[in-house]
Amino acid sequence: DVDDRTWTLIVTFVLFCFFPKYHKPILILHGEQGSGKTTIAEFLKSLIDPGKAGLLPAISDLHRLAIAASRRWVLAYDLSVVIS
Repeated sequence: DVDDRTWTLIVTFVLFCFFPKYHKPILILHGEQGSGKTTIAEFLKSLIDPGKAGLLPAISDLHRLAIAASRRWVLAYDLSVVIS
């Protein structure tokens, strides 16, 4: 169940992602396990990023992170998976 404030934040995030002139927002999805964070992250990424790659694992190596970031429009992480 999404309240009005949450819905407004999500819509604002998506809209700002399509305006290259402005700074890009950061959207942090948090909630209990099973609350749909991964599902909404995958959906939002599919709206904004034309790439077919899925969510990123948590990457601790900055070089690997930079490579992943250079090939995507949206950096969407699944923090339940950690790669060192």
